[in-house]
Amino acid sequence: MATKSFIAEILKTVIFDGTNYASWKRKIGYSLYEEGLNNILIEASPSQPRINAPQAIRDAYVEWEHKNMLPKHNILMSIHYLYASEYEAIKTMGMHDRLEMEFVDPSLMRKTLAMKKYNDLKMAKGEKIADHMHTFRALV
Repeated sequence: MATKSFIAEILKTVIFDGTNYASWKRKIGYSLYEEGLNNILIEASPSQPRINAPQAIRDAYVEWEHKNMLPKHNILMSIHYLYASEYEAIKTMGMHDRLEMEFVDPSLMRKTLAMKKYNDLKMAKGEKIADHMHTFRALV
């Protein structure tokens, strides 16, 4: 039960709105990991078995379909309703790939490092104000 409340809290804190993909992806990843479903996003889906396939193969496919629906619902529950209606017809892995293709920012790492440097920026004792301001302007 604690896991379910943990997941609910994560999903309540960040709703994907088209501008916060990195933080949303990190938090949805936490929730999928806690449920043991993070492999759904990286494993290829099995093909649908034929009607005359052995029962074990059909059961495995049904189990995979069920496991696929849980992260799909978590993802749809944690994105803005305008995006949810656009993505709900797509399978989970395809949904994840399409979101990443549309919203990932290739310069995100540079921005993150610049923000870390900015947050850690302090004027050293004895440093000239002009030198400190030059460092600050370079970050900006």
